[in-house]
Amino acid sequence: MGNKKFLIGITGLPGCGKTEVLKVFEEEGFFIIEGDKIAHEIFEENREEIEKIFNKKGITRKEVAEIIFENLEKKRRFESFIHPLLLERIFGLIQNINFPYIVVEGTLLFELSTEEKFDLIITVTSDLSSIYERMKKKGFKEDIIKSMINSCFSQDEKIKRADICVDNRGTLSDLKRKVKRLCKMIKR
Repeated sequence: MGNKKFLIGITGLPGCGKTEVLKVFEEEGFFIIEGDKIAHEIFEENREEIEKIFNKKGITRKEVAEIIFENLEKKRRFESFIHPLLLERIFGLIQNINFPYIVVEGTLLFELSTEEKFDLIITVTSDLSSIYERMKKKGFKEDIIKSMINSCFSQDEKIKRADICVDNRGTLSDLKRKVKRLCKMIKR
């Protein structure tokens, strides 16, 4: 494969199972970049600026999530601050990684118009009741979950734009089996 990097994007609605898919890619020897984790790092590094946006000292990520899904102006200000930093960090990392297969997880790959940067985009899908269950386990209230889902392209739209879909309506072992097969196909 030489020095050519094969760049894979993993997307899907919040709570659809992207993290589990990412774990399998990592186990199979792919280099992974977690969009969520990088967003958390950027949040911590820029806490002061974020506190100014929300006029609140010591604001948590969870509080930000609750506010931005109720206040469109704050959402716009926060996203116009954080998204450029996030994309710069992710694509900067990719440039500096000497690895043949790189997998980037991001809920908003399509929404941020990054699909052209990827060789392959995988959408992870799940039924809405499972998504709500997973998000509730993470401590989100139902109305916030609904707003989070509504702020993304629909699952159908993500399916339409993806190269491959991984259906996560079965068990965790079903999901792992599918993703392991996919990893083998990609490496061929």
